[in-house]
Amino acid sequence: MIKYCLFDLDGTLVKSETGIIRSAMYALDNMGIKEYDMDKLKHFIGPSLYDTFAHVYGMSEEDVNRAIELYREVYEDKNIYEVSLYDGVVELLEMIRRSGRRIFLVTSKPYNMAYRVLSYLGIDIYFEDIYSPELTDHTSDKSQLIARFLEEMQIGDLSSVAMIGDKIYDISAANACGIKSIGVSYGYGDRTELAGATCVVDSPEEVYRRL
Repeated sequence: MIKYCLFDLDGTLVKSETGIIRSAMYALDNMGIKEYDMDKLKHFIGPSLYDTFAHVYGMSEEDVNRAIELYREVYEDKNIYEVSLYDGVVELLEMIRRSGRRIFLVTSKPYNMAYRVLSYLGIDIYFEDIYSPELTDHTSDKSQLIARFLEEMQIGDLSSVAMIGDKIYDISAANACGIKSIGVSYGYGDRTELAGATCVVDSPEEVYRRL
C-alpha cells in the first residue's frame, strides 16, 4: 500500500507553461535570441533552467547564469502567478489526505518559488514538506531529491512510496531510487517518455485509484 505520495509540480498539479515560457522568451530576447518555436520553449518545463539554457541553446556558463537572472527577474515578479490547477487536483489531494496518506512535493523549482505557487493556489495545506534544489544547484536529477526524502523520513519499505509526475525526469528518478511511479499523461510529457512508469493515468481522478 502506498503511504507516501511524492508529487511533481509543473504538469502534474498545475498548468504553468504560460508564465514559464514568457519568462524564457524574455531571457532569451535579452540574450539576443529570438525564439518562437514552442517545441523548444517547452524544454523549460521540467528540467533545471541551467540545463535548458546550456544544452538546448549552447550557452556558456557565464551566459547561462545571466540568462537565469533575467528569467527570474520577470518570473518571480509576476509570471509565477500565470498558473492554474488541473481540474480534479484539489479533490485528489483531499482524498489522499483523508485516507491517511502523507503528501510531499518533489520539484526542480527552487523551494521559495514552489511554495509561492502552492500558497497562491491554496494547496500548500496538503503538503508536509517540499523537496527541491538550492538556487545554485544546476542538476535536473530528481533522484537526489527522492533519496534525501527517503533518508530523512527513514523509509524502510520502498513499496510504500510513489512518485507522481508527467515527465521522464520523474519516472527515471523514481526507478533509480527503487520506488513506484505514476505517470500522468495530461501534463507536458507523453506516453512514450512515461513508458518506464509503474502505471500511466489520464487524469488526476485516476491517480487515487492507482495508489
